[in-house]
Amino acid sequence: MKVIKITTDSRIMVCEKKGDYSRDELEELLDCEYVENVMPRRLYNELGVPKIDAIMLVDEDGHYNGRKFNPVGSWLYETDIHNAPIVGDILVAGYSREAGICEMNEKLFDELYCRLERIANAFKPEKK
Repeated sequence: MKVIKITTDSRIMVCEKKGDYSRDELEELLDCEYVENVMPRRLYNELGVPKIDAIMLVDEDGHYNGRKFNPVGSWLYETDIHNAPIVGDILVAGYSREAGICEMNEKLFDELYCRLERIANAFKPEKK
């Protein structure tokens, strides 16, 4: 199963393993105790991902744990509209109502990775 990880400094990477990720393994990828499922509007409305095909995963206690602001996650979550930021690293994974977090269709995964990479690059600080 592949998931997309985007760090607080806008680095994007693919995390992959055989079989599905357990909740514990997702928490380990985010270095947190509790993973929260988030359905960010821009993932669906701006990037055109069907709601039933993908989900964003975040550290549920990130604010309490002093995690850094995540510009990509916050943009996806429309923080600029409601002022509730996403903090800590994020994961974007496949999702279905029946299976929950699951493998994403490969074509969608590749397209979404490219779109998220462009967004992440736009948020990276300029090198001096």
